[in-house]
Amino acid sequence: RSKDYPEGLDTDIARYLSSLIEVKRGFVATLKQTLEGDETTGYSVNHSFIKECNQYPGLLDIIKKIEGLIVGSSTHAAAVILFDDNDRL
Repeated sequence: RSKDYPEGLDTDIARYLSSLIEVKRGFVATLKQTLEGDETTGYSVNHSFIKECNQYPGLLDIIKKIEGLIVGSSTHAAAVILFDDNDRL
């Protein structure tokens, strides 16, 4: 929510916009890569994303401010098994 969007942005619109962000081999493009492109990583300027965002005045400014904020945390289970001899491999 913001002064421009006191009710927030519709969830369907937000999901659609996020679906326009390019992903290459599991790496999500940053906002800078999306808006400006990045030759070293192969990202092109994402004109579709820019066009859609421009339909909502002030939205790109909001996105720039919130990019990189932590949205949650989690714990992943892990295990390490140690043996004192090679007979158990």
